[in-house]
Amino acid sequence: MTPIKDKTGEIVAAKMVIYATEPEEYLCFITPEAYDALSEWMEFRKNSGEDVTEESFLMRDIWSSTEFDTFKNSTLGLVKYPKKRS
Repeated sequence: MTPIKDKTGEIVAAKMVIYATEPEEYLCFITPEAYDALSEWMEFRKNSGEDVTEESFLMRDIWSSTEFDTFKNSTLGLVKYPKKRS
């Protein structure tokens, strides 16, 4: 996600590369509200312990919030090991 700003520095849109490095790669643009929501989501993941980088998936599997959840529901992932959400 790359924010696009106007002359005053306000975010007016954001550019995203979809299917990066794949033959189907294309660009799309999202609203400032969508950019803010995705930014908050990525920040939440960082605060939960995931190592979020420029290469991180925007959408990922749900992870355990406690050790107990891991044993109770084996379909939950681990925050440090994201899996791409399909």
